Amino acid sequence: MSEVLYNTAGALLSYIPYFLSTSPTSPAPASPPDPSALPYASHNLRHYVATAIIPDMVLAPTAQTVPEAGRKSHLNHLKVQHESYRVLESMQRIGGFGALARKFSERILPAAPIGGEKIDPDITVPAPGYEVFPRYERPPNKVQNIVAWVSSFPLGTIHRIMQLVYPKALKYDLTPQQDSDGGLIQWIKWAPDEDIITESSELTEPAMTVFVQAPWILSEQDLKVFANTPVFPKGSLSTVHYRSVHRLWGKVYDICSRNRSHHFVVTTYWGWVFGAFSAEYTRAWVSEVIPSRSQEPTILQCLFYWFASALRRPRSWKIPMVPEPLQDDYAGLDLLQEQHTVRSVFVAPPPSESEWTARSSARSHTASGIISDDDGDTVINVLVDDSEYKPRRIPEGRSSEGVAEWQGKMLRAPSPAPSDASTATSFASTVRDYAETTRVGGSWMHSRHTAIVRDSLATHQEVDEEEEGDRMQA
Repeated sequence: MSEVLYNTAGALLSYIPYFLSTSPTSPAPASPPDPSALPYASHNLRHYVATAIIPDMVLAPTAQTVPEAGRKSHLNHLKVQHESYRVLESMQRIGGFGALARKFSERILPAAPIGGEKIDPDITVPAPGYEVFPRYERPPNKVQNIVAWVSSFPLGTIHRIMQLVYPKALKYDLTPQQDSDGGLIQWIKWAPDEDIITESSELTEPAMTVFVQAPWILSEQDLKVFANTPVFPKGSLSTVHYRSVHRLWGKVYDICSRNRSHHFVVTTYWGWVFGAFSAEYTRAWVSEVIPSRSQEPTILQCLFYWFASALRRPRSWKIPMVPEPLQDDYAGLDLLQEQHTVRSVFVAPPPSESEWTARSSARSHTASGIISDDDGDTVINVLVDDSEYKPRRIPEGRSSEGVAEWQGKMLRAPSPAPSDASTATSFASTVRDYAETTRVGGSWMHSRHTAIVRDSLATHQEVDEEEEGDRMQA
């Protein structure tokens, strides 16, 4: 009996800590999350990218009229003409592009959460069953507004997804660019941010260029013609006349080669074409036109596939190897025989004082005060013997007397008498200062100047005597 009481007392004592730790003011346990809350896109990128459709873009009432289906716009007047440096020859179709993009996205994108538990402000393309950051863009009426639509929705979203999946893309940035054709076409460069790169080699990292045109400038039919053009015209400026599609291809070639971008996209937001150039830009491959509302594949799947290909990720699309000359091989371009009829004449700028190398002791005979090392005076100073101009002391005042004597025989009105100020200033001249010292350089310069003055006086006197003789005979 005592053993039973002992065990019962021990059991009661074991509950004492529990009763002491429990108080009526303790907070209730946290309630489970609301099952009706929508997940973020980063919770399942694979499913999100497969179901997200970019928002429908409705043009502003003030926008130009879009051509009817099957009609060209005839408004794509890009300032592009034939240039011999463009070595593009042919364009081919990428077979089964849509299926490749869809399979790549399903294979690479994760289905598990990635990127944190907060809504991502850069993922803005809506998808059923997902909460995305709300974004609004006004109806466009010019190319710049369409660039905003492309940047805010599909490009901004895929740029963030690339950063979540590929850490290498964290240093990449989207940069809008344009040139003198900015009213017709603009582009967005996806490349390493030049403000954060630390190695010079990063400047040559792979890049992507997305070209944007308005649907009233590049109609649906124009975009199809662009994707189906098989050959780029070759020849001289006098024989080659670019059509609208060739001017667009020329613009794409120029900007991609300048940006060191082999992968590119051409879009009106309503239609998308994905393309790439070969290593030396002699070949190009393009997809068919993908509509903006496409579901298999979605535009996000195509963009993810092409951005990953530009980044040269495993299992992405590889640019085929083709035989082609190096970029610096200009043997077949016939640059000298080509005649350019529309060119500006660039006049060489005049030489500046900062360009003088100070290697020549000859005096300048040009307005800029610069003389070339090949000038005649420079060479003659080396070849002529200076023995007759040996450095020697010159009596004080010799130079001033010679000049005064020479001025008196000039056939012109006499110069005004020197003032006290000018006389005082003349005593501070470089020649006189050197003549009053034992500096060899100054004495040599003064003696040579005196000899030149004497020769000039003798020649002038002979001319006066000949003229006087002619007047006597007359």
